[in-house]
Amino acid sequence: MVRCNFCTFEGRDKVEITEGGTRKRKSRVDVKYFTKPFTPLNFRSHLNGQHNESWEAYQQMSTSAKKEYFNDKISSSNTLHVHMDLTSDSIEYTIKVPIVDTIIGGLFFNAIQEEDCDDAGEDVASAASKKINKMAKQKNNAMLLFKQGERASNGVASYTVVIKNRMRYQLAIDHVVAVALRRIGDMLNNDKPVWAFSLAGDGSTHRGQPFFDLRLHWHGRRLNLHQVALPMFDRHPAENMFNMIVKLLDALSGGRS
Repeated sequence: MVRCNFCTFEGRDKVEITEGGTRKRKSRVDVKYFTKPFTPLNFRSHLNGQHNESWEAYQQMSTSAKKEYFNDKISSSNTLHVHMDLTSDSIEYTIKVPIVDTIIGGLFFNAIQEEDCDDAGEDVASAASKKINKMAKQKNNAMLLFKQGERASNGVASYTVVIKNRMRYQLAIDHVVAVALRRIGDMLNNDKPVWAFSLAGDGSTHRGQPFFDLRLHWHGRRLNLHQVALPMFDRHPAENMFNMIVKLLDALSGGRS
């Protein structure tokens, strides 16, 4: 009995199941074993059908390279990828329209105010125009992720988002949540009192776009804060801040008071 090393160390080629296609079943994950009588035709048929890309590359190698090809490889059964269907497993989310249009499209990609640039000269006006165009492109790219879904029976519209790699997405979310919970635990276990505070970032206002991460100097210490700063505009008075928070909470709650 002879074992296929390509099956052992690389796994079989992944194939997509499509409507009207000739392939009706997903790729197998087992290892191919050849039994007597050993014929070149059986070997080539398996290698061309199950390991086409690797087999073609292998044939182009020198004799010495072929001898070393499998030496440093790890069995595919000992890797996480063999247990994850990374290519075909997807997840779909339905998201309310206010969350996409108001929070993502409105708050995160707010247009730059031009009133401060009217009397500043052509160079400043040109720079502001470039920033507006850049922001518009960023918004368009971000909004392409959201597809208009069908209206529900009550007439409420929604967007849909398809995550093409469920496992990788869930691992990323679990990591973010775990880091946040660990930070909260560190704060609660700290003997020193914990204070709540807010920061008004003028840079976000003047640049006209949100930014992530802040670095502060507090009593001689450098603090790196991972958070989101949103543009306020209008010289950020209290009324404008209040209206922005209300808009954000209304979008999250669906307008419920």
